[in-house]
Amino acid sequence: MAVMLVASAFAAGIGLTALARWLGDRVLSQSAWLVGASLAGLAGGASVGVVAVLLMLVKVSLHDHPVPDFTQADLGAVLGRTPVWAISGALVGGALGLLLRGDQEETGG
Repeated sequence: MAVMLVASAFAAGIGLTALARWLGDRVLSQSAWLVGASLAGLAGGASVGVVAVLLMLVKVSLHDHPVPDFTQADLGAVLGRTPVWAISGALVGGALGLLLRGDQEETGG
C-alpha cells in the first residue's frame, strides 16, 4: 500500500510537469484546457504502475532476504492495474482542470 502511495505522488508530479511543459505561457480555450488536463492526468496515472514496480524492485535489491519481498506475480499484478490507474488519472486530471478553470473565471484570471 505504501509503495502505491509513493508511486502515486511521483506520478502526480509527472502529470503536473507534463501539463506545465505543454501549457507554457499559452492561453487556452476551455476545451483545450480540459483536454490538456485530462491528458496530463492520463500520463501521470499511466506511470503509477511502472513507478510502483521500480520502487518494488529497488526495495528487493536493498535487502538480502532468502525469499524476495515481492514475487513476479506481485509485479505483474501491479502492472496489470495500469489501465485502471490511467483512467483514474485522466478523470482526476479532467476534474481538476474543470475546477481550476472555473476558479480562474470566477476570479477574473
